[in-house]
This record gives sequence, structure tokens and C-alpha cells, in this order.
Amino acid sequence: MLGRKHQLTPNYTRIFGWFIISAVFWIIGAFEESEMRLLFWAIAVICDYTAPMFGFYLPFLGRSYSKTDWTIDGHHLAERSQLFVIIAFGETILMSGASLSEIEVWTTPIVLAALISFISSLAMWWIYF
Repeated sequence: MLGRKHQLTPNYTRIFGWFIISAVFWIIGAFEESEMRLLFWAIAVICDYTAPMFGFYLPFLGRSYSKTDWTIDGHHLAERSQLFVIIAFGETILMSGASLSEIEVWTTPIVLAALISFISSLAMWWIYF
């Protein structure tokens, strides 16, 4: 059982803490009006983007040091990223087909847009791999 004895648990605890902090601003912003919403959401974005720069520092938990605390192999991380890209390309093709299937009358611009979407997704897949 991995649980609390896993080597990466302190890192993920700090990340979770920062996600809670930013989630508060995301949720408050969702219930506010336009200018205040943008302000709260901007604070949430700042939290999400600056926390990694400071090692996800939290007062009683300290900070993460990327060279010593993170034991994730670079190849493993690259493989996970590749899987995400494969899913994104597949979703693009599926959603293009699903959108096309809901249209009752296929006009030339609609068919061209669907073909361009499919060909560009296929081209990006070919370039990526």
C-alpha cells in the first residue's frame, strides 16, 4: 500500500493545498458579477501559475525541490504527454464526425470544414509521431 509512506506524498500534499487555495477563488468568482468575477479568476490563475515557481510552498509543509524531491522519470512523463496528445487528436476527429452527423443538410462549406478538420488532425498526428 502506497498511502502516506510514498516518497511523493509530501509533494502531492503541497500541490493539493494550492489547488484548494485556487479553487476557492474559482468558485467565488463563479458566483460574482463580471468585474469581480474576472478579479477572482485572475487571482486563481495567478495561484495556479506561480505556485510551481515557488515549489508549492505552504507554511507548515515547506516547499518541493525539483531536483531532489521529484523522482518521476522524464521518459515516463513524456509518455504520459504523448498519450494525452493521442486522446486530443482522437477527440477532435470524433467531435468533428459527431457534429457533422447532426447536420441535416450538408452544404459545400460544411463538408469542406469537416474535411479540413479531419485532414489537419491527421496531419498533426503524422507530424507528432
